[in-house]
Amino acid sequence: MEKEEYISQVTQVLDSSSQDIKEKFHDALGAIPEKAKSIAVCVFTDQDGEGFLDIRISLDGPDLYILNKEIKDKADLFETKIVEGKVEPPMPLLDPFDLDFDSADTLVDTASSWLEKELKHTDLSKVNIPITILNPDGYGTLKPIKLKR
Repeated sequence: MEKEEYISQVTQVLDSSSQDIKEKFHDALGAIPEKAKSIAVCVFTDQDGEGFLDIRISLDGPDLYILNKEIKDKADLFETKIVEGKVEPPMPLLDPFDLDFDSADTLVDTASSWLEKELKHTDLSKVNIPITILNPDGYGTLKPIKLKR
């Protein structure tokens, strides 16, 4: 698969999940504890580069464990899993050893850019703390994206 085709297919899957992701994001913002100092919208990919994608909210502030426990049920915005032998949602999977591009970087960049475009149109007024889109594992070529300062 070529890079442009992969980006297009990933974008289509994210577009088809857009309403669900935005609703979950909105719900999570409503549950942010007062002690939270910042919000990270974390974009994760599998270490093997096959194309699994997870998007999860993480909080920073005092007592990290307690802060994140308070939003535990609302933190997952998007998750790729195998259910009954099928990839759900239907993300395009790749053989990372048969590509001319870095699949992990491409997936993280595509998802991060998509999140910026979609989430900047949501109501961010529920919180008055910074919101950043990033990959904590170092994948992707983009700098962390400041959604709200």
